[in-house]
Amino acid sequence: MNTLSLYNGLLVTTLVTNTIDVVLLLVATMLLSPYSHIIHVSDGNNNMGDMLQKAHGMVAKNEYILLTFCTLLGSIILIGANDLLTLLLGIELQSYSLYLIASTSQYPANTGINEPSEAAGLKYYLLGALASALILLGIAILYAVTGSTCIPTITELMVFKSSNSILGVGGTIEPSAILGITLILIGIV
Repeated sequence: MNTLSLYNGLLVTTLVTNTIDVVLLLVATMLLSPYSHIIHVSDGNNNMGDMLQKAHGMVAKNEYILLTFCTLLGSIILIGANDLLTLLLGIELQSYSLYLIASTSQYPANTGINEPSEAAGLKYYLLGALASALILLGIAILYAVTGSTCIPTITELMVFKSSNSILGVGGTIEPSAILGITLILIGIV
């Protein structure tokens, strides 16, 4: 499989990552196609309709498009991540855009949901902050054990340590490395 490494190994491009990127771009295009007629350049005049829309809490369509593109960029970074910090950067870029989309959306009147979207966005943000802290703690523990944040290097060190019987303890992986991996998985899930 042909692999192209970008930014000194922080991102990796393969056929699989390119295929998933194309699928994501197609999905984003389908999501944004109903808004293609809404995009317009402001003439600088205060439009009363825009002010009324924002006063009633409706999401401005141009902002939705920008947030969708930021989510798409975070997804593309997340898919091609070859380093734990790049993985965290992709998760955060994707999450912040989704926090804003969740906190600015309005429920239809006939659903019976009375909870304001700001409360939902705040709850989503607080859970995301906890998950990010767990992921960062797991990355720090893995870095302390292995001396690297590069995913292939960590994998090679874990495979070498688990298959090496010279370690004196039967070739087991250190418990702190298992704790770091567990914290990262808990934060992602």
